[in-house]
Amino acid sequence: MKLHTSQNTIEKSSSFQTSNFKIDATAKAFAILSDSLYSNKIKAVVREISTNAYDAHVAAGCPDKPFYVQIPTKLDTTFAVRDYGTGLSHDDCFGLYTTYFRSDKTDSNKAVGCLGLGSKSPFAYTDQFLVESFYNGTHYIFSSYKGDTGEPVFSLLDEKPTDEPNGMRISMSVDPEDSGEFKEEAQTIYQSFDVRPDTSVQLDFEDNEVLVESSNWKIYKSGWKNTVVMGQVSYPIDTDQFEYGTDAYKLLDGCNGFEIKVDIGDLDITPSRESLSYNDRTKKNILSMVKKLDRISSVSSSLNKIDTWNDIKLFDKEELGYNRFSVHTGIKNLVEFQKSKWRESISRKETEYVFLGDPAGVSIIYQDTNRGAVGRVRHHLL
Repeated sequence: MKLHTSQNTIEKSSSFQTSNFKIDATAKAFAILSDSLYSNKIKAVVREISTNAYDAHVAAGCPDKPFYVQIPTKLDTTFAVRDYGTGLSHDDCFGLYTTYFRSDKTDSNKAVGCLGLGSKSPFAYTDQFLVESFYNGTHYIFSSYKGDTGEPVFSLLDEKPTDEPNGMRISMSVDPEDSGEFKEEAQTIYQSFDVRPDTSVQLDFEDNEVLVESSNWKIYKSGWKNTVVMGQVSYPIDTDQFEYGTDAYKLLDGCNGFEIKVDIGDLDITPSRESLSYNDRTKKNILSMVKKLDRISSVSSSLNKIDTWNDIKLFDKEELGYNRFSVHTGIKNLVEFQKSKWRESISRKETEYVFLGDPAGVSIIYQDTNRGAVGRVRHHLL
């Protein structure tokens, strides 16, 4: 993925003594870039190694071919990803693969990677993992491990002829107690992949019913999050990153369960690839997408109001089995959030009424901040 950088023009009134900043390649620096960078270690390993496999298939001209993933179990505790891409030569393994922030993907938006960090993500979980490269008839086996000082080391273990197709295989041993979490994270990550990998065990993907869709967006029947899929990775859109009360905020807050697919490079991401980076460029592009989705939002709202279509009941409606009454408050900008018993979504509407009763299940929350309130309310309801 192409990185977006800016050129600065500096005007000086006189000549000053200057020094460029540097990065000291210490064990602490490597630990930050390989471990502290990720909040969810297992998810990071599965996502980063898998997107690298996807990039390898794109580079080899076979993006529609599934790569292979060995999901660990308590009986076989190996997690491994084998791609059928280009593979790496001996020199590239020792040069490109082992260098942080060096990547051969920064000049193209066909690839997900760009920072040269994802290939080192296994260090977030383990102190040692294997890197195998199948390259033009030669099988290279390397060990990546943390040395005595804590700094990562890359060693060639074996080199032998092979008839296997080109590609890479990254593997590591995991704690048997973590095998279930590896499977769960794999299911979550591969849910948004256009071509899901072949796996050693069957994965159970959510079959979320689509209400309406086009080539680059979908609206799901169930779901309270709005997401963006870029480079096979799904990112939730954080509504609270937009100023409360703006058109973008209202539209994002009022439409739940939509998914937009964007081209790689359309939005910026954090170095961990765990979330979008909400800089001015990303916000501007999301706003542009959201404006295009204005009609989609209207369609979604209209669908939620339809009980039947051609005499077919579309949605089950929640029945109130108790007396409920409303009190007119006269308060402007009062918003009611409600989670349906039957649909996995949260509705929102502006009102001047507070519904009471026995049992009403009503919580009244005073918003004293411009950001974060809606997310907390939704978390409370879920």
